[in-house]
Amino acid sequence: TKDGRYYFRYTDSSGKRHTVYSNRLNGTYVQPKGGKIQKALRQIEAEIQDAQRRHIDAAAADKMTVADLVERYLKTRTGGKQGTIEVHKRVQRKINEDIGSRKIAGVRFSDVKAYYSELLEKYSYSTVSGINAVLSPAFDLAVKDDILTKNPARGALSDLKKTAGKPAPRVALTVEQEKHFLDAVQKSKALTASGYGNLFTFLLFTGCRIGEALGLRWSDVDFKSKEIHVSLNLQYTEGKHRAYITTPKTAAGVRVIPLVLQARKALIREKERQLKTGIRNTDTVDGYSGFIFVNLTGHCMCRENCNLSLSKFLDRANKAETAAAEKDGREPVIIPHISVHNFRHTFCTRLCEYEPNLAVVMAIMGHDDIKTTMSVYNDVQGRFLSEHFKKMTEAENLFEMA
Repeated sequence: TKDGRYYFRYTDSSGKRHTVYSNRLNGTYVQPKGGKIQKALRQIEAEIQDAQRRHIDAAAADKMTVADLVERYLKTRTGGKQGTIEVHKRVQRKINEDIGSRKIAGVRFSDVKAYYSELLEKYSYSTVSGINAVLSPAFDLAVKDDILTKNPARGALSDLKKTAGKPAPRVALTVEQEKHFLDAVQKSKALTASGYGNLFTFLLFTGCRIGEALGLRWSDVDFKSKEIHVSLNLQYTEGKHRAYITTPKTAAGVRVIPLVLQARKALIREKERQLKTGIRNTDTVDGYSGFIFVNLTGHCMCRENCNLSLSKFLDRANKAETAAAEKDGREPVIIPHISVHNFRHTFCTRLCEYEPNLAVVMAIMGHDDIKTTMSVYNDVQGRFLSEHFKKMTEAENLFEMA
C-alpha cells in the first residue's frame, strides 16, 4: 500500500470480500509506532486459510464482540419463564459491563478463567455460575455457527470450583433469635401499620418463597381445612418494574401446605388491618386479583421494599436490644442482618428439627431435589450432634446424663 503496509484479500463463505493489513510481511508480533500490536501478514493469512479449511468465519470472529455474541445467543432462547428472562437480562448487563467490548476471536480459556476468578472474590459461586450459564452456551453457539473452533469458557468455572471453597452457610435464625424477632415485630407500630409484620410472620411459619407469598390470594387460603394452595409467583420486571405472574420456581413448588396457628393468626391480623383502614387490593396482574399482601395504597408488595423494610427494622430492633441488655446487665439477643429469603431457611430448619420424614419436609418446602432438603437436614443433625458432644464432655457422670 502507499503507506508501506502489506495486505491480503480473501472471500468468505458468504461471498463477501475482506482485506486485512499488517506493517510486516513475516515474523512474529510487531509494535508499529503509535499503533497496536499486530501479527505479521503471513501469520494472519495462514490463520484465515486454516479457518476457511475448517469452515470457520474468521472475519465474523474478528468483528463480533462478547456483547454481540451474548445478545445473539439470548435471542435464540424462546419459551422461557418471565423470571428467567429477567435473570438473563441482569447477567447480560453484568457481562457487557465487564467484558462486553472484547472481540470473541481474542478470548482465550485463561481469559475466562481469570474473569471468573476475579468475580469469585466479590460474588458467591452460585452467582458466578449464573454468569457462566449464559456465557458458556453463547460461545457454544459461536462454535456451532462456525465462527469459533472451540468454546473458551468450557470448563473454566469447574476448574475454579476445586479451589473456590465452600459457599457461605445459609443463615437460619436460632430458636432464641426467632422468638426475639417475633416479639419485636409485634411491638413495632411501623410494621403493624404497613402490613410487613404480618408478612414476615407468615413467611416464618410457612416457608414460602417471597414471590409465592406475594402471589397468594385470599381464595388460595382454606381456613376451614387449614390449608394454603401455592400455585402463583408474583415478580417484577427490571427497569419499568411491572408486576407479572409466573409459576413457582420448580414443578414441586405448586403444592398444598399446612396453615399453622401462627400463620393463620398473621392472616387474620392482615385481614383486620385492611378492613380497619379501608385498604383493598387494587391490582390485577395478568388476570389475577385479590392478593393478600398489599401496601398502604392497596398495591401488591414487592421483594425490594420487603427487604428494605426488614433491614431498617433490624437496625432499630438490634439498637434497642443492645441498649436494653446493657441496662439489664445481660448479653443482647442480636438478630443477624438477613433477607426475607432467610425466613424460608429458618422455617425449613425448624421443620427438620421437628419432622424426621424428609419426604414430608420436601413436599412442604416445594423442593424438587432431595439434595436441597438433605443439606438443611444434615446441618440440623450436625448441630444436634455438636450439642450432644458438649453435654457428654461436660457431664461429671456420663451414665447419669439426662
